[in-house]
Amino acid sequence: MVRGPVPKESSQVARRNNKGMERFLEVEPCSQPPLPAGTDPRAVEWWECWQNHPLSSSFTMLEWETLKLAVPFYVAGLDGDSRAAETFMKLTAKFGLTTEDRLRLRIATSVAKPAPAGGMVRKTLSAGVNV
Repeated sequence: MVRGPVPKESSQVARRNNKGMERFLEVEPCSQPPLPAGTDPRAVEWWECWQNHPLSSSFTMLEWETLKLAVPFYVAGLDGDSRAAETFMKLTAKFGLTTEDRLRLRIATSVAKPAPAGGMVRKTLSAGVNV
């Protein structure tokens, strides 16, 4: 005697969240705005790291402003405020700041390694996509 509900057909078992991109928006990227004068030098250094980050080339003003909101939390977190550090991590999680964030966002990263013949070989680091 079998207990429990009748299993679904294989066509109905497919994951609902595995859809492709449903909407495509063309964005107008903008350059990184400056931080206000008098910003903590540690925050300025962190902000400058974003200037050359591969993902920042497509940032809009809204994304830059969201990162700007994270600056005071970054400084407070460095000074030992764990709640500020937690808020900082929540604000920046959608920007692919850590390897874990990039995996969750399905962002593939690779590192170019010199090949023996002088060319470049790429190695996949996350998301399982070879580039």
